[in-house]
Amino acid sequence: ILSANTGHLDLIGGDRCFSLKTQRNVQPVPPFGGVEGWGESDIDEIVETLEWVYQNRELAREKGRSAVQFMGNWTWRKQVDRWLKILKLME
Repeated sequence: ILSANTGHLDLIGGDRCFSLKTQRNVQPVPPFGGVEGWGESDIDEIVETLEWVYQNRELAREKGRSAVQFMGNWTWRKQVDRWLKILKLME
């Protein structure tokens, strides 16, 4: 279950997760800023999604298996290798 904002957008896919689409804007709290694109998930949507997962465990388990395979491509090592290739192309 992922909030549909910021970095999670790179990970969201219907075959591998449940995305929380209802996002309220986050207000910065001084002295901290830089919350553009952040969101606060809706409590009702969270509860509804948790209940759905509880009632549909096998389907949720299948999504979990897909998520494991997908996230296998997001290890630190693989991400560093991707960035090194990009940087090499920029030389």
